[in-house]
Amino acid sequence: MGSIKLSNVSKNFRRPDGATLEVLDRVSFEAGQGSFSSILGPSGCGKSTILSLIAGLEQQSSGTIAVDGREMGKGHAGGPRMGYVFQRPRLLEWRTVTENVFLPLERTSTDRSAMVASAEKYLNLVGLEGYEA
Repeated sequence: MGSIKLSNVSKNFRRPDGATLEVLDRVSFEAGQGSFSSILGPSGCGKSTILSLIAGLEQQSSGTIAVDGREMGKGHAGGPRMGYVFQRPRLLEWRTVTENVFLPLERTSTDRSAMVASAEKYLNLVGLEGYEA
């Protein structure tokens, strides 16, 4: 992964009462290729939201996000593969273990046999063979 640049990125959410909740307001920073960067701040300040935007799990309300100099569009379709580890478990209870492993693969592959092979590989790697169903 190369450089990541956020320019004037804002993120708003619609509250149940219809009001707008501004979570990020014109955030700008750049993390250069090969650098080590940390996002620090108190609980609720938007750290996870920034990571979700960079990973393409959420769409910014305004501003731009570029990876390796290439502006990322909604969901980063066709963009570089990236991911991060959530701070809380994110398994979907209605899916099997294998189907949970499929989640990141579903964005990039429609070949089910390749997805099964990849899921088996990683489940074996972490000692979860036998828990696929």
